[in-house]
Amino acid sequence: KKGATGASTTVYAVEA
Repeated sequence: KKGATGASTTVYAVEA
């Protein structure tokens, strides 16, 4: 999920 939301890419960075 790297950059799934785009704006919350920092939050999904761990889930990437």
